[in-house]
Amino acid sequence: PLGWSIGNDSNEKKIGINFLYHDNIITSLSFGNRNIGENNFINEPYKPYKDYLKGPSPSGNVEDVNFISFILQYWWKPSFSIINQFEYNISNTQENYTEWSLGIDFYYGFNIIL
Repeated sequence: PLGWSIGNDSNEKKIGINFLYHDNIITSLSFGNRNIGENNFINEPYKPYKDYLKGPSPSGNVEDVNFISFILQYWWKPSFSIINQFEYNISNTQENYTEWSLGIDFYYGFNIIL
């Protein structure tokens, strides 16, 4: 699906720092706040979409999440990288939770003339 992974009835404020080391290690540290409304398409993807200009945004019962996020990406070769992401979330509607992911990115570019 297209769009932001947090959904449409939400907003986020964050501040952070990015750091590049030896042209192959990229790190990012950020912290901030997310507000996620109850009329989010992630919760009910088949519900009709109402006019977003009417009413408050985010709407209804709002989940307030404070978070800290750390990302480390290592470019082993120019077309191959390993990425590690960690996020700790403090929510007002559910227990505190962490998200962690490890990924491999492979990029192969080519030029063609159409």
